[in-house]
This record gives sequence, structure tokens and C-alpha cells, in this order.
Amino acid sequence: MKKIIFVLALCYSFIANSQNQTKNYYFDLGEEFLSKRDYVNALNNFDLAIKSKSFSKENQNLNYPLTNSKLYYFKGFTLFKTNKYSEALEYYNLSISSMNTKEYYWNQALQERAMLKCQLNHFDSAIEDLNTIINSYNDSKANYGLQIFLKLNKPAEISRAYCLRAFAKIKINQFEAAYEDVDLALSYNHENSEAYLYGGLCMLNTGEKDKGCLKLIIAESLGNQEVKPIFEKYCTN
Repeated sequence: MKKIIFVLALCYSFIANSQNQTKNYYFDLGEEFLSKRDYVNALNNFDLAIKSKSFSKENQNLNYPLTNSKLYYFKGFTLFKTNKYSEALEYYNLSISSMNTKEYYWNQALQERAMLKCQLNHFDSAIEDLNTIINSYNDSKANYGLQIFLKLNKPAEISRAYCLRAFAKIKINQFEAAYEDVDLALSYNHENSEAYLYGGLCMLNTGEKDKGCLKLIIAESLGNQEVKPIFEKYCTN
């Protein structure tokens, strides 16, 4: 009887302790599982973090504190990784709508939501997200974390955004507008292989075969793995 009571007490203690864990505790576990590509356990712990009522006291003193919007972002990112696009879109929407300031994860959530919308063939909506991102890069209202991130990565990030917008425009046959974005992408990062790839596609679709094939050759020389089948289809005849 004493043993049963002892076991029950341990179970109660375990349940009570698990219920009292902070959002940070479960988030750290989820992030660890995510780094190991254990998406099932990552999602379970992000769910527990979202449901948990409190943040750790130390959280308030960090330069990059854990917020609910950051939790929603990580759950959306993990769902995206597992090809659960509709669910991922829901959590990216939650992440973006719950942010009071333009922060690092706001920027990441918008970029990844645009990529996700391209996967779902929602190209016009993806372009709207990318317009927001591009217009935000000089916004003084961005918080400290985003400003530091952009100070270190701004040219590459702007190039990436223009490049993704070019891709979306190609998908809806806006080739001239897409090529303008290609030029802008390359003005920020002249070694952006995807920009050369999309530039090549724009030229091929507007009848400039020789120039288009040259762009594809440059893209391949920069290590782009998507070029070969396109080059063989359009440039070897």
C-alpha cells in the first residue's frame, strides 16, 4: 500500500512539474529536436510551449526574448519542413499577425510564407508579401534584432527577396517585370545564381535565346543545380 501511494505521489509530482514548465523550457527542447530533424518531437514540444502559461524570468532580459509570435513561427517552419503546407500557412499567419514590431522572425515568417504561397500556386499573394519585405528594409521601426541582422546580411537578404519575387512573376508570365527584379537582385549580390537562372528563363520566354542560355551558363558556373535540364531543353538544339 505504501509503495502504491509512493508511486502515485511520484506521478502527481511529475504531472505537476510538467504543467509548471515554462514556455522557454519546451521551446528549447523543441529547438533541439528540430536541429536533429526530429520533427514529430519538435512539434510536440512547440505545442507544449504554446499551451504553457508562463515565460521564464530570465526571458525578459534577453536581447531576443521568446514570444508567442516566435513560437508560432517555429511551429510554422517545422510544419513547412514536413510538407504540411496548409497548417504551416496558418501558423505563419498567426506569427505575423501577433507581432507588435518588425522583428527578425517577422521578416523570416514573411519570406517563408511567400515561399509557401509559391508552393501553393498563390503567386499574387506571394508577391504582396515580398513587396512588404522589400519595402521594410529601410524602415526605422524595425526592432534591434532585425536591425542587427540586416546590418550584417542586408545585401544578400534584399537580393534574395527580389529573386523570389522574380520567380513568382515568371510563374504568372510577367517576364519583363521579373527581369527588372533579376537586375535588382544582382545589383545587391552579383553572385546570386538563382537570379541568373531566372534571368535566363525570362530571356528564353521573350525570344532572346542566346542571352538566356548565357545566363544559364553563368548560373551553373556559380553552382546552381537546377540549370542542367533547362539548358538541355532550350539551349542544345
